Amino acid sequence: MPRPNTPEEQAALIRVIIEEVKIRGRLTVSEASQMLSLHRQTAEKYFRVAAERGELIRYGRLGLFRDQKAVIDFDLQRFSYGSSKPVIELPADFRGSAVMRRVIDIVGRMPA
Repeated sequence: MPRPNTPEEQAALIRVIIEEVKIRGRLTVSEASQMLSLHRQTAEKYFRVAAERGELIRYGRLGLFRDQKAVIDFDLQRFSYGSSKPVIELPADFRGSAVMRRVIDIVGRMPA
């Protein structure tokens, strides 16, 4: 069984977590536990301590964030559906076809 971290080691690891969040903008428990070779529960405990210090924002199980703007950006990225619209590519000779010229003639004459 590994030995527990000393208070100095704990403080150093928490500082590393805080600095990494400030650099990246967001850090999850899984990323921190892999990066620092910590058990997941230990990383969660250090996340709670870092959030209690008031320097970072803990956003549920989604990780630690640098500031509220990073949380908003993350949510916008998660819940934006506008970028998932399929892009329709038309053939290059499509505008020159007789059918398309007729459509443009009709639509061009319609009132706005």
